[in-house]
Amino acid sequence: MDGIKNEFINFMENKYKNIILRKSIFYNCEYALRFDLHDIAMNKGNDEYFTESLHRADELFYNVFCNCDELYFIYRNGKIKWNDKIFKNIIGFHKKEIGIFNEENVYEENFHTQLAVLKVTASRINYRKILESINNTDFSSRKPRTGGEIYFIHIKDEIIFNMYDDRGLDIVGTTKEIIKPYYLKYNKWLLEDNREKMNKIFK
Repeated sequence: MDGIKNEFINFMENKYKNIILRKSIFYNCEYALRFDLHDIAMNKGNDEYFTESLHRADELFYNVFCNCDELYFIYRNGKIKWNDKIFKNIIGFHKKEIGIFNEENVYEENFHTQLAVLKVTASRINYRKILESINNTDFSSRKPRTGGEIYFIHIKDEIIFNMYDDRGLDIVGTTKEIIKPYYLKYNKWLLEDNREKMNKIFK
């Protein structure tokens, strides 16, 4: 679907100056937050661990998108199929509404990937199930799981949300003011390894 592809390209060019959507986007954006999804004292892999990481991701997502009318849902994988299970979390999904990019060298030379983009209303997304599938990505015994990367973009507020796995997530914006409320409200969840960098920007 060329319409959504062109619209998304223009959005990224105008708002994010062609920053590439990829893991660790925190390090590629001037205004960015990185959150830790669990307490250091937790035992990785037990039920409490997954419950807490999903709770934090769920709360952060809700606070970013609770006032959102439309968003971009973005999915990257090696090869994307119309019947990929991740799209079952989009209510009323039809293949005609998806735009797919063929990508080269996003992470390394001769590395081929595809990027799928949908523009949907927030109410159509079963975001809790999607976050759960990301939360379980690295644990073969847990379902649902996804093997790809997923990004949500709040179109009006120009915020990118990327939960990269069970450990953490990034929230980035085009201005300091638009994401500072999350720095203040969820300060205790900020990843300690990157806290100094964030404090210099948002304090």
